[in-house]
Amino acid sequence: MPSGFEERIKGRGFIQMGWVPQMKILAHEAIGGFMTHSGWGSLIEVMQFGIPLVFFPMMFDQGINARVFGEKGIGVEVPRDGLDGSVTSDDVAKTLRLVMVEEGGEGVRGRVGELKSVFGDEGLQDRYVDELVRFLKENMTL
Repeated sequence: MPSGFEERIKGRGFIQMGWVPQMKILAHEAIGGFMTHSGWGSLIEVMQFGIPLVFFPMMFDQGINARVFGEKGIGVEVPRDGLDGSVTSDDVAKTLRLVMVEEGGEGVRGRVGELKSVFGDEGLQDRYVDELVRFLKENMTL
């Protein structure tokens, strides 16, 4: 973090440099958006809560994940400079505001709300796993 950053946000926020209970945080009703590196695990975890996404991919499959999920309308990627991939704090703030509160972000907020009914339904998820296991048992040959 930049020198003095924690002091500047004192009383308005906090920084946690170690592990945090992500699922517990995502479940809190005050969470209005989730800025993510776009790793597969985080994307699937957040979908069950219907939280709009801001994508900030760093490496490996994260760029592809961000683009695919962005095309599905459930988040927006922070724009990067085309030459060196850098971002500005203004672009980060602008993307967060768009996804979480501004006009133009309603589609993202609505779409993730719709997907919550699929990803957040434990009974449905259990049924999918049961059907996969049944299919494998019926179709597996040794």
